[in-house]
Amino acid sequence: MSDRKSARRPRGTTGAQLLKRRIPQPREVVPGLLTVGTSLLCGKAKLGKSWMALELAVAVATGTKAMGSIPVGPKDALYLALEDNHRRLKSRLETVCHDRPPPERLHLFVEWPRLDCGGLEALQQWCTVDRPETRLIIVDTLAKVRPLDAKSTYHNDYNLLSGLTQLAHKNKLSLVIVHHLIKRSNADWMDDIQGSVGLSAAVDTVMHLSRARGDGDTAAESTPPVGADSLRGTTAIVGLSRGGPQGYRCGSTSESGEICYRGVAPLDGF
Repeated sequence: MSDRKSARRPRGTTGAQLLKRRIPQPREVVPGLLTVGTSLLCGKAKLGKSWMALELAVAVATGTKAMGSIPVGPKDALYLALEDNHRRLKSRLETVCHDRPPPERLHLFVEWPRLDCGGLEALQQWCTVDRPETRLIIVDTLAKVRPLDAKSTYHNDYNLLSGLTQLAHKNKLSLVIVHHLIKRSNADWMDDIQGSVGLSAAVDTVMHLSRARGDGDTAAESTPPVGADSLRGTTAIVGLSRGGPQGYRCGSTSESGEICYRGVAPLDGF
């Protein structure tokens, strides 16, 4: 008799059973923008990725309107500002907070272990032991937490981010991973993501920031979150950084073309 334990067969379902099931839509952390799961926030250097991430974190932590127009409830937020120091982070925080209350529920780190050196376990402990009411985690940037010696292959990239995706769903939170684009631009912006397609395959949604040469506005578009049928379509975000009122203008476009949210948040440029 073999000592090896027989593998437990997963439980399946029939198509008819699945059609009868009532499956709720993914919980929205920032309505129209972020649901429970992982989001890859991509853009070239100096386009406002970190500003946008910090704005979302402050809004969630203070329970104020995200991007100047989207109401969110106050919850704990964790921001790993791994390309910043405390001086620059404080300066940006003062700008983003503006007339908001001090973000007591926003927790900031400028250092964090890489995912293969205890970083993933540290995030899990944070969500379950330290701050179980955390609903938003920002990892800024992916390069600061990925293994140093890992080659960017589909297998490595997929396994790297699938661990974060599992953590986000298990703890019912939104996890945003800031990442860079390659220098050249392709017809399909998904091909601009630095690394293999395993990165975009392992996350629930991808957000892409872009700016036309000579244009002061930064536009963003995104893939619909996985399983979020009510959020089909793209999310358009424009950051006004030069030549006019400073701030974000946000519009979430549904499948019918209806603008769900619109507004301007006072933000002193990118």
